[in-house]
Amino acid sequence: MTVPPEELELAAAFPPAERDRWRETVKGVLRKSGAATEDTPLDEIEGLLTRASYDGVPVAALYTRDDAPPGRPGLAPYVREVRPDGEGIAGWDVRPHFADVGG
Repeated sequence: MTVPPEELELAAAFPPAERDRWRETVKGVLRKSGAATEDTPLDEIEGLLTRASYDGVPVAALYTRDDAPPGRPGLAPYVREVRPDGEGIAGWDVRPHFADVGG
C-alpha cells in the first residue's frame, strides 16, 4: 500500500506560468486561424480574445490573481469580511439557519 504525501503539490513538476508565454502560445493559434499575424504585438493578443457578455460586460480569456487583488478586510470590494477584525456589523448579520443538519 502506498502512503499518500502530507502535501499534494499538483503543479510541482511544472515551471511557473508566465503571461507572456501564454500570449505567445495563443498568438500561434490565432495566426493559424487568421485572427493575428506575425506582426501582432503580444499586448494586443488578449484584446483579440476578449468578448462581451449578454449584458455588454467585457469578459477576458484569462484572469489571474493580479487582475483583481483581494483588497483589505473591511474595504471594497468586500471579498473577505465586512470589518477588519473579521466580525459582522454590530447589531445584525446575514447567514442561513439550518434547523436539522443531520437529515
